[in-house]
Amino acid sequence: MIEKDLWKKIQRGLGEVIDGVGGRMDRVENGVVEGMPDVSMTAGGVDTWVELKYVAKWPSRANTRVLGDGGLRPEQINWHLRHQRAGGRSFVVVGIGKEIYLADGMHAKEMNSWVSEDWFKKGHKVEGWLDLYKKLFTKYL
Repeated sequence: MIEKDLWKKIQRGLGEVIDGVGGRMDRVENGVVEGMPDVSMTAGGVDTWVELKYVAKWPSRANTRVLGDGGLRPEQINWHLRHQRAGGRSFVVVGIGKEIYLADGMHAKEMNSWVSEDWFKKGHKVEGWLDLYKKLFTKYL
């Protein structure tokens, strides 16, 4: 699986939940605003932005960075931090093998350095599409 496949999986699974509540989810391809996340979602009057990342498997060594060289770019980090400071909601959804983890965009600056233990402590393992929906659209994780 690659990031594109992660999007398709989310589009099918989470899309069904969001459609069921009258919300919307759009993949954003933006050549104008650097660092803007991949997906815009709205449901129940709440807007949120999601950056997608995928890694094939957990690192073999506990002290190896999970996102490796495929982490957030500086422009993406800055976008999340600016958005959060303005009161907006943003997240990073990371597919790790067949598992999905969610992290609040407020952690964007430190996320690239996270090892497995950090994802278990600061990230949130997603336990199905309804769980992801609740985590994305509930005020506090």
